[in-house]
This record gives sequence, C-alpha cells and structure tokens, in this order.
Amino acid sequence: MVILLITKDLFKKVENAVAVYTSELDYDEFKKEDCDILLKDRLKQGRERLDNAIEAVVLLCEPVPPPKSKLDYQHYFCGNTEIEDELKNTELRRTSLYKAVVALIRAYANIVAEMEEAGYSSQDQAEIKNRLNFTSSSARRSG
Repeated sequence: MVILLITKDLFKKVENAVAVYTSELDYDEFKKEDCDILLKDRLKQGRERLDNAIEAVVLLCEPVPPPKSKLDYQHYFCGNTEIEDELKNTELRRTSLYKAVVALIRAYANIVAEMEEAGYSSQDQAEIKNRLNFTSSSARRSG
C-alpha cells in the first residue's frame, strides 16, 4: 500500500513537471494538443504492455500438464531438481519464465495506479492481481 501511495505521488510530481515544461514550450512548431495526446498514449501503451506480458506468461505456462498444481509447474520448469541434467534441460524454459514474470511485474507496476483510467474494470483488475500473485509465487518456487 505504501508503494502504491509513493507511486501515485511520484506520478503527480511527474505530471506537474510535464505541465510546467509544456507550458513554457514554443507552440509554433506543434500544438498543445499534441503533448496531451502523448500523455494519453502512455496509458494506452501501458495497457498494451500489461496485456502482452500476461499473454506471454500464459503461453509459457500453457504446456504445463493438468491439473496445473504448483508442483506441476515446478516439474515443467525445473524437472526433477535432484537430477542435474534435468535442471540443465529445463534451463531455457525457466529463464524464459523468469524474464516473462519480470516483464509482467514491471508492466503491472507501471500502470497499477491508473488501471481504471486505462480501461480495466474492477473485475479485470482483481483477475490480473490474482494472476500476478500466482505467477510470481510459482516462479519463485521454480527457482
């Protein structure tokens, strides 16, 4: 919760800085609306990044055999951890998972304070948060 408040405060400071910066610009070469469009595009891009990151994790986890318990994820991404060859054979999967989860966490962190403005419903937000919690806890167990 503290991180969320700090993030919101940071975004407000950035918005204020952008407002000051754009108020002093010479609009002979472009219009003030152009700056507003760029700021609005940030939310669109943030949503796009989050949606793509979710899709990447889903695609990586798709081959995990049912019932898709945490142990099933561990076996898929690590193999039998007591057998060194299995760890080496699944290293690429595991590395891909780690990178995808990091991208998901970053994309979520970048837009979490403005998810409603980005077009996510309350239900979407809850589903994304639950998926993120499960994914990040599964990735930690796979390492």
